[in-house]
Amino acid sequence: MASAGGPAANPLSIFRKHVCSLDGQVFYSVFGFLLGIKYRPGDRFKEEAFKVAAPVDVTTLTRGFTPRQVFWRNREIPYGSCEHRDLIRRAVEARFADDPAARAYLQRRDDKDLQELAREEARYFPAFRFFDEKLQLEVVIEPADAFCEMLAGIRER
Repeated sequence: MASAGGPAANPLSIFRKHVCSLDGQVFYSVFGFLLGIKYRPGDRFKEEAFKVAAPVDVTTLTRGFTPRQVFWRNREIPYGSCEHRDLIRRAVEARFADDPAARAYLQRRDDKDLQELAREEARYFPAFRFFDEKLQLEVVIEPADAFCEMLAGIRER
């Protein structure tokens, strides 16, 4: 499912430029959103990060960066938590909400296509770790699985 022209050419890619917003925050791609939420409010790179829309060298934006939390609406959210996962899911949904062409493309993809794309882009997605109260154990959802699940959820609606 890799697209000629690179990842940003794929309508489902996290690099695909499609300016949208979530809770009033404009972002140019899901990848830009993932970068933007890593910065504290007021950080000089935060707004610039939200505008990234291609698999470009983001070394300047990420130098020495190992987040333990993400920042959304002046709140700290633990990195990899259920709340972090929900925030990213909402951003992915916002990305498709006003893009009928991408939604139509998603509708035509089967699970195998989604899994292939998710594997290609998983290195940019966080793994999610949380403690399941019912099971009484830590659950880890791998990045490719999380992204694939988000896309499949949108496709099913």
